[in-house]
Amino acid sequence: MTTLPNYPPAVELAGTDMIPVWQGGSQKSATTDQVLKPGLDLMQEYVGADIQLSWAALETVIGSADRNAVVPVDVGNHTDPVTAELVPNAGFYKWDVTALAWQWISDTQAGNAATSATKAQAWAEGVEPGGSGTSSALEWAGIAQEASNQAADLVRAENIFVDVPLATAEASVVAGTYFKLVDSAGGTAEVRLRNAVGSDLLYVENTASALRSSDPLKGAALIGLPDGSTAQDAIPRKVRTLKQMGVNYASTADQQTALMNALTIASEDMLNLVAEPHSIYKHGDMLAFDGVEFDGQGCNFQAINPARARIQLTGARPILRNLHKSSLNVTGRTSAYDAIGVLVRDATDLLLENIIIDSGGNAGILLDNVQRFESRGTLVMDTKADAYHCTNGTRDGSVYGHTAIRPGDDGFAVVTYGGSELCENIRVYGARVRQGNQRGMTVVGGRDVWFMQPDIDETECAGIYFSSESSYGTFGVRNCGVIGGTIKNAVSRAGISQGAIHCNGRSGSLTTPSGEVLTNTVEDIVLLAPKIRGAAGGIRAGITFDEYTNGLDAIDVDMKDVRVSSTYQPRAFALGGKNINIQGGRFTNIGGQFVTTVAALAGYVRINDAIIDAPCI
Repeated sequence: MTTLPNYPPAVELAGTDMIPVWQGGSQKSATTDQVLKPGLDLMQEYVGADIQLSWAALETVIGSADRNAVVPVDVGNHTDPVTAELVPNAGFYKWDVTALAWQWISDTQAGNAATSATKAQAWAEGVEPGGSGTSSALEWAGIAQEASNQAADLVRAENIFVDVPLATAEASVVAGTYFKLVDSAGGTAEVRLRNAVGSDLLYVENTASALRSSDPLKGAALIGLPDGSTAQDAIPRKVRTLKQMGVNYASTADQQTALMNALTIASEDMLNLVAEPHSIYKHGDMLAFDGVEFDGQGCNFQAINPARARIQLTGARPILRNLHKSSLNVTGRTSAYDAIGVLVRDATDLLLENIIIDSGGNAGILLDNVQRFESRGTLVMDTKADAYHCTNGTRDGSVYGHTAIRPGDDGFAVVTYGGSELCENIRVYGARVRQGNQRGMTVVGGRDVWFMQPDIDETECAGIYFSSESSYGTFGVRNCGVIGGTIKNAVSRAGISQGAIHCNGRSGSLTTPSGEVLTNTVEDIVLLAPKIRGAAGGIRAGITFDEYTNGLDAIDVDMKDVRVSSTYQPRAFALGGKNINIQGGRFTNIGGQFVTTVAALAGYVRINDAIIDAPCI
């Protein structure tokens, strides 16, 4: 318990600064500072800062490095000894070891309230602080009310200025007014207090639009979340079931209207949606998931009209989980985007998980201009086009466990058409392709795309395909490859003249919208320990590196049983590019020659430590 000092007996107090206190059974007298000092000492011990009742008192205190101080309430101003600016007496202070003085850092809420209350009282009495009091009572009453409003809410709506010069904002308010100056492009807002000569900057805040932005320099980065997310991602979202949103999961009728109402409300109200487990929802038109996280819990979205079957995801952080998507009465192929199973367009930070696409007139899954994505456990069956297609600058993504069965075109494709930004930095892990009507996995225009441990069996064309195609006007290929995995029974289509792994470029170049010029060649391909097993009737070679290619590293290739018949014998390598390195590897039961070349072959060909277990013709 803290006791007061043993002050002298009480004296006549009238007209003095002394106040009466009771101690030791008798009345004594003390100054205000004497009464408050023991409590202040305790507060300073716990708070870790000097607490003074006035700037005048703090000014006499000698501080030290990293020492802070507080003057809770002291109406008035003084010239800061460190910055030479006019600052309030009340506020938080820090000791400046260079100037050997206290620097004012920021105001206190108590100081703000006291200043506003003093102004309000003076104005209400008709006396302007520092003035002569000649204004009318009505004027002072209005000013008093305004001051009271400012004490409760420092910045009023009419004092918010967006994208205007500071001088314009200052000219629009009177001294003593708090106002906000918003910089939309920068995503910041300055809160200022108007004074007689200009304004004082009190603090800077981030605007709501900046916090919602997916810009890596704004958005969640402002509050410490991962790049590319938004501040809204830190807010837990409410979850609603489709049943709660008015969708009848037991109905066999078209639920298009009810589904779109639910999706629209969820987008506007930032809700996440959950379907009834294993239900079937029929829809007669396309569905749009805009900023909605959806968990299908194994439900089936069944498109009644295959020409308008699309589910589309857009925006920041679209998430789609546990969904079966099918189309009824598919009769033929269409190139229209409306028939795609799941289309993700102009999106960032995508997550697809446990998605099944069963039939469709176009691609099963298509990513169009998607930045940063992850895909886990996708199964696509019986589509008329590619099972999984990445295009138009899609980049920075990983695909795990994708399976394609009987795709109309490629099992997995990265394609960059002329006029779009290059697709790049994509990794595909453990993909499986069965009975493909075109190729297994392809890069037709792209950079830094890698297929890890692919498992491909029975394709009409190449199992793995790196190319630039003149018929589609695609870009060239750079720094791509295959690591491990198995390609079986590739190239069943007669006359296609491709290898199980096939590389070919073309002449010319293309320019991206951002100005990057790329030749249409295929360059810097790495094949690290893939297995090639068997061969179908149209195969030309186990590995082809054709014209307009440059830079192949085929390391530890394991090739076996690449033979078709006694009249058609494919070779291990068909080479027509330049700068080729074949290192190690085992080649068993190859029907034709180990290597054949064409006239375009140039640069160097190096073959080292290859093991041939059976004779090559």
